[in-house]
Amino acid sequence: MQFKLAILKALATRPDVLDFTGAPLTADLYRVGAPVVELTHSCDNPYNDVFVRLSQVDADGRSTNVTDGFIRQTTDSGVVKLT
Repeated sequence: MQFKLAILKALATRPDVLDFTGAPLTADLYRVGAPVVELTHSCDNPYNDVFVRLSQVDADGRSTNVTDGFIRQTTDSGVVKLT
């Protein structure tokens, strides 16, 4: 599924969203198996959602979803592991 980068940037400006974009890769990256994201977070609401998306963005700004993960939290902080 492809998304326009402008749409994703608009979503990232919401006050309830944290967005991280890394620098472009300088060499090809080959992914084998299912990626795992482990992060530590805190929130002032014990009921919160954590959603992670790994995307590939081409030279024209089109973003293609590589994989994503979602977890609904019932604690206000701690380590989250998405597989």
